[in-house]
Amino acid sequence: MSKPTHAHAYAYHELTGRLRALEHGELPGELICECEIITRAQIEAALASYDTPPSINDLRRDLRIGMGPCQGGFCAFRTAAIRHEVCGTPPEETVEALREFAQRRFGGVRPLLWGHNLRQAELDEIIARRVMGRVVRPRDLETAGRPSPVPWPPQKVQGLPDGAGKRVVVVGAGLAGLTAALAAARCGARVHLVAAGIGKTHISPGFMELLDTHDPLDAALQAFVDRREDDPYTLAGPDAVYAGLGLVCEAAAAHGVPYYMAEQTNLLVATLPGLTRRAALVPAALAAGALTAGAGETLVVGFKGWRDFYPTVTADNLSMQGFPARALYIDLPAHERGNFDEWPVDLARRFERPGFRADVIQQVAHALKGAVRAAFPAVLGFYDHVRVLQVLQTALGVPVFEIPTLPPSVPGMRLYHALCEELLSLGARVAIGPRVTRGVVEGGRVTGVAIATASTRERIIRGDAVILATGGLLGGGLESDHRGNVWETIFDLPLVGPVGDRAQWFLPELFPAEARHPVHRIGVQADARMRPAAGENGAPAGLYVCGRLLGGYDPLREGSGEGVDIATGYKAAVSAIEDTL
Repeated sequence: MSKPTHAHAYAYHELTGRLRALEHGELPGELICECEIITRAQIEAALASYDTPPSINDLRRDLRIGMGPCQGGFCAFRTAAIRHEVCGTPPEETVEALREFAQRRFGGVRPLLWGHNLRQAELDEIIARRVMGRVVRPRDLETAGRPSPVPWPPQKVQGLPDGAGKRVVVVGAGLAGLTAALAAARCGARVHLVAAGIGKTHISPGFMELLDTHDPLDAALQAFVDRREDDPYTLAGPDAVYAGLGLVCEAAAAHGVPYYMAEQTNLLVATLPGLTRRAALVPAALAAGALTAGAGETLVVGFKGWRDFYPTVTADNLSMQGFPARALYIDLPAHERGNFDEWPVDLARRFERPGFRADVIQQVAHALKGAVRAAFPAVLGFYDHVRVLQVLQTALGVPVFEIPTLPPSVPGMRLYHALCEELLSLGARVAIGPRVTRGVVEGGRVTGVAIATASTRERIIRGDAVILATGGLLGGGLESDHRGNVWETIFDLPLVGPVGDRAQWFLPELFPAEARHPVHRIGVQADARMRPAAGENGAPAGLYVCGRLLGGYDPLREGSGEGVDIATGYKAAVSAIEDTL
């Protein structure tokens, strides 16, 4: 541990004093840690007080970085990036410092991971694995020269059952719920989607993962289901994967969010700190950013004074892994702002203004100097981002692509809004906000769900079938307590996994090399038609489950998150229609 050279590094802090100073504009610079109210200026002052670069844990002890509710899920990367820029540390050291900090925080909170703390830990792990990514591996480099991505081929899903006159209630607005509602609506059913809030689309980078593999996806997926008897992929079947993808990609493209793919292979994409992740499909704004061996230099563009993207650490990590890149900070075009930082969606909407784009183009054009493409944080427009992308590429004369930022994810929000717009165009009802309190079962068959209203009176939403897409421990479909009990929150369905023994939920290492945390496998067991397994009291007819509510798999380790959501959502909807005919 480095020793500070100035006494102020150990200054006494009061949270109320920091809040008062921030609200009155007395704490300049970006707000890096919202929980403990720590600005970039405070971090830079603390860094200057050390004779050698301190660890992030040293800064935690000095400033309380990462000591709030999110336990560093957001501020740890920001702090690591500032440390990298100020101290000039090698990129591999920055990655290791971030990893070491995450492991230390995990060790401290591991005994407390249940209920809300467990949900927060799940969110932090999604950020760490999907938004941050990993250092490229030798095999990744061998396969990084695959064909350039092409648009997902437009195709109509054939053989959908006729659901005219049927009523389907979908609970949950994540990707699984949206896919299930979309499939049921395309069958002609009357669909009512209800959810207490949005799903993981708003924290996901926007690309779609089917399976983390170097091999051709068809063969790899078939081999995977052949050896995993109770995995959701096995239950839904490979055909449901591609049928569901067809529905989702067709709907997204119809509302301005086209997706791209490389034929039967995963693409290697850049993540926020310049590390990598493999994805089967990427939105148009990420397509030009597929990493390939031997490509020319990428200019990584960031905005001065914005806390959620640091081009220096991104470019340095890409270069360290063999993908040449250099960083450029540009000034945000002048506009009115208060004492608080802007969110990604704020910048995305500014990019839809011609004057804002013109200012950005002028600054970037002078700095290209031989770069073969330009990367921006994923804020290039919201509702009109395809046009924004085209304008930038035409003006700069090079391909332009986005790199995901910290949540909320603009690419994920674009997909969410596109699918909701498609559902509305098909006549579906979408209600975000009401909380489902219980299922309604009559004569051994589910006939709807009850939702809470502002007047505290229940309202019943009737349906011939109900599809649960309420998510797992993060989404609220499952709840847990300090004794290790886990339960499904609406129908109290039986679960698989290490329920009842919290000591078995997590391994000592946050990022184990080969094994996986058993807690991620907790969920509802379903059959091949996505009907929940019967418990002591039996499962009511007409009930189906999909997405992260299912047990027996680990989407982060397997790289199957979107694939399972889409495949099981599609299969649940088709089964619900067929079983009510």
